[in-house]
Amino acid sequence: MVNKLENLKDKMDSTILKDVYFDDKQYQQVLSSIENSKNDKNMSLLKNKFNYLLSFSVVSIMFLGITYFVGTQLNLLNDPETKQNTQDSLNKPSNEKSAYIPPKQEENYDEMSKEEILTKMINSVDYFETARGEYKMHYSFSPGYETVEYAISLKQEPGGYGKRTLDTGEVTSREFYKDGKVWSINESLKTFMEFRANRNSGTTLTLDQAFSTASDGNPQTNYRERPPISTANETLFPYEIASNYTRDLTKWEIEKQNEELLGHNTLVIKGIKNHRDFQSFRFWVDKDTGILIKYETYKANGDIVDYLHPTKLEVNVPIDTKLFTPDLEGYVPNNRDKEKVIIDPRENEVVPVAGTKSSSEIEDVYNLMKSDMPFLYWFNHSDLQLISASYETFKEYKIGYLYYILDPDNDHNSSQMLSVRVHHKDSYVRKIGDFEIVGDTTVSPFQLNEIKWKGTSLKETDGEWVHLTGQKGDYIYDVVSQHISLDETKDFLKGFKEAH
Repeated sequence: MVNKLENLKDKMDSTILKDVYFDDKQYQQVLSSIENSKNDKNMSLLKNKFNYLLSFSVVSIMFLGITYFVGTQLNLLNDPETKQNTQDSLNKPSNEKSAYIPPKQEENYDEMSKEEILTKMINSVDYFETARGEYKMHYSFSPGYETVEYAISLKQEPGGYGKRTLDTGEVTSREFYKDGKVWSINESLKTFMEFRANRNSGTTLTLDQAFSTASDGNPQTNYRERPPISTANETLFPYEIASNYTRDLTKWEIEKQNEELLGHNTLVIKGIKNHRDFQSFRFWVDKDTGILIKYETYKANGDIVDYLHPTKLEVNVPIDTKLFTPDLEGYVPNNRDKEKVIIDPRENEVVPVAGTKSSSEIEDVYNLMKSDMPFLYWFNHSDLQLISASYETFKEYKIGYLYYILDPDNDHNSSQMLSVRVHHKDSYVRKIGDFEIVGDTTVSPFQLNEIKWKGTSLKETDGEWVHLTGQKGDYIYDVVSQHISLDETKDFLKGFKEAH
């Protein structure tokens, strides 16, 4: 084998490699070529590694960026405070111009005296900015109950909304207040009244400033301002009920300093009240605001007579002021003041019998009416003063008029009045201004002292008017109250009794 290989070398040298020379120079060139090949290979490998690292870095950065974006949007990477702020911002109404966010209400758990809680009740307008809620109200003289819904803003963009619904589901009235305008809507008649209302302001009253006694010994009361719509006055601005039930500090006690009710801390009051229908009462008053959240009156045996039972109350919450503007499509204005008055020829057949030209004549005319009218009714209430009486006839029928003023301080400077007209159902009666009032809100029918009542109420800039018509047998009883609320008028009707 060795000989063959040697012979092969000789043959190749003499043939194929005959003209090929491989000296030191070629040897160095080959070595150089081999070294360059190795360097090229190393550079190619390094370049591949760099490209791989670059791609991995870019993908990692993109992945981290996407992860951070998703995490912040889902609120997963924030600390608890940031999460809460983010959630609060999501909960805020989108339209900042239509919603005001008041400061959060802080519940009061401090011990309070009688004087402190009563002062808050008569000045509740000072202690909250917005309120929204719902409650059910029942009076002993009316069957069933009424559901009241409301929303009120007092300071920032003042306005309000209210709705009253019978337990039958019938909506009786709605009220709106915004930018100094008030709209009162009668749902049954599909009419509305619109008028301007002044925005009043006052200062906090002390108990001595609110409750005093006139020179004749009669109680005298000053009240704080409140919005020009009456919805929710019983609960948000309980000025009258505080005066009527709690002005005498010896007639009630603090039953419980702290009791939770609908998320609010209340002080519970229990007292006595000598009333024909009930003998005691209980109030649940919000300690932070003076709002009367709940109340009940009781018979001697503990049965509930009247009540205000809340189902929802939110204080100092954002309220969309769009709620305060009514949609009047489908409603027509109540143009009662523009109606033409047509003179009835029967007016000439009405004959005056007796009337009062001075206060000294009132008793004489009243006694004559009692003698001639066995169907006569009158108001038996210490706060009502009879200021005028008149007696007329139409053919064989007798007609009586009595006029009262609500004047507890006896200064004869009150605009609150009650007018009464009594007559046979077949008799014609003259068209007299007050008795021709037709309100825009229908009053739910009720019965009291054997008289069945129905009527309407009307709210104007200077107060509320109520016109109730009752019937007992063949006789009609018209009662018109001026600047006296419907609830107060009903309360006075409890003392509307036969004059004999």
